[in-house]
Amino acid sequence: MNPTLIFILPFLFISIAVASYATKYQKIPDLVPVHELLPLPVVITQDDTNKRKYFIENKWYGILDPNEKVFAKMHCGNGAKINKSIVKKIFSDFKETFEVIVPKKTQIITCRRGSVDVQLFKWRFKFEHKEE
Repeated sequence: MNPTLIFILPFLFISIAVASYATKYQKIPDLVPVHELLPLPVVITQDDTNKRKYFIENKWYGILDPNEKVFAKMHCGNGAKINKSIVKKIFSDFKETFEVIVPKKTQIITCRRGSVDVQLFKWRFKFEHKEE
């Protein structure tokens, strides 16, 4: 017997059993609607007047109700300070900008960003600070 066929046969029997169960019992609820929140790349810009201040734009996209509440989060290590680490937004804003102030003598900043609705995503990124 073909090894691929041996692998596929159990899945075939399971799908037939589920299909026959669904037709026999009509009270199976509808599928859960698609609900997805996707992270986009961050945009990091340095302040012109204060070289230790950065603006980090946390962006998202996805398939949600435009009025759904979303919590944008940012956490940076190495002693960096953030103006607000958790901000309540609505999904259709698609972004939140955080102010990060880097301490003296720090070159590499490691940050973790995320957005929370029903799902959660957390992404880590690093950027280099150069004070000229």
